[in-house]
Amino acid sequence: MTLVLQGMSKHVRTACAWGAIGLVLLATGCTYHVALETPETYPHPYRLPMDVGLVMSETVRRQTYEFRGQDATYVVPVGAMTWVYAKAYLSEAFRSFRVLPSAEVAPPGSWLIRIDDAIGYSIGSGCCGELRSSLVASVIAPSGKEVLRKEYGTGAPTSFFRLKVPIIFTSYPVNSAIRASTHVAFATMFQSLVDDIRAKCQGWTE
Repeated sequence: MTLVLQGMSKHVRTACAWGAIGLVLLATGCTYHVALETPETYPHPYRLPMDVGLVMSETVRRQTYEFRGQDATYVVPVGAMTWVYAKAYLSEAFRSFRVLPSAEVAPPGSWLIRIDDAIGYSIGSGCCGELRSSLVASVIAPSGKEVLRKEYGTGAPTSFFRLKVPIIFTSYPVNSAIRASTHVAFATMFQSLVDDIRAKCQGWTE
C-alpha cells in the first residue's frame, strides 16, 4: 500500500500516518498481555478456627486464556490471578494461614485448600460478549480426606462492551473492562468458597 502525502498539510499528513498505522494493526493484529491489578486483602468479619495451607500447582498458575477481540488478541493470566486472589481473599478467613509449595509439606493438623483448576474466559461474538471464569477448589482434612470439591463460577456473566475508540487505542478500554470483570468474578468465587467452608466445617472431622 502506497500513501501519497506530498502537498498535504502537516496535520493531514500526521492523520494519514496514524490512519495507516491503524490499518496495519487491523490487518496484522497485535497481542496484548493483560496486566491485572493485585487486590487488597479482604477483611472477613471473623476467622474460622482452622489452620489452613493453600496449595496450587505451578501448571495451574501458568494457565492463560487467549481470545481474539475486534482488532487484537488478548492474553489473560487467569492462573496467576487465581493465585493472587486466593491469597488476598483467604488469608484473613482462618485462625492461621500459610502458602505452601506442595501438600506434602503441610504442618501436622493443617487443613488444605487446593486450587485444582482455573478456567478461562469465553467471549461472545460480535462487538459485545460475555466474560466468564471459574475455578475448581478442594478442601482436604488433616487426615488426608477430601471433604469438599466444587467448581465455583460467577453465576450471571459480566457483560463486556467494546468501546468506540480509534483502532490504535482499543487495548485500553478492553484491558479496563477485563480488569473490572475479573475483580468481580474472583471476589465472588472466593467469597463463595469461604461461605461454603463456614457453613460446612462443623460437620467435618479431622
